[in-house]
Amino acid sequence: MAIGSWEPEQKTTAEAKIDIDILNELLSWSSDDQLSSLESHIALQQQRDLAYIMKLDASNWQNSVDDLNENELICLIRVLTVAEEKLEGWQAGEKSPVIALNKLLRRRGTPLNKEMLNWIKANSSNRFLPNGPLL
Repeated sequence: MAIGSWEPEQKTTAEAKIDIDILNELLSWSSDDQLSSLESHIALQQQRDLAYIMKLDASNWQNSVDDLNENELICLIRVLTVAEEKLEGWQAGEKSPVIALNKLLRRRGTPLNKEMLNWIKANSSNRFLPNGPLL
């Protein structure tokens, strides 16, 4: 009899959805006191369960957050910037949803201001944030 380890099935980007409950959970993490110690506010299993969202396609993100207002999008950008930095398995590099959310804000005519751009740079080591790779 062989004993192996069971690995939960990973969601692929094509089938994964960002439902409103996940978006609300992320938004609940956006206060400054939560962000400063994000890793201690989220159970390790929840961190692992939600890490897949960082690898979703930009179109999936943009479609999922279409009903959110600009303030909510900025809160998501803040949470995802810090989560990528502090949570294990949340590193996304050039596929970071922060890039997709930033592009969505620009298309809406409300680009990130200089203060927010500086905040992202100060809180992330991801060289692709917030605009993505240079083509």
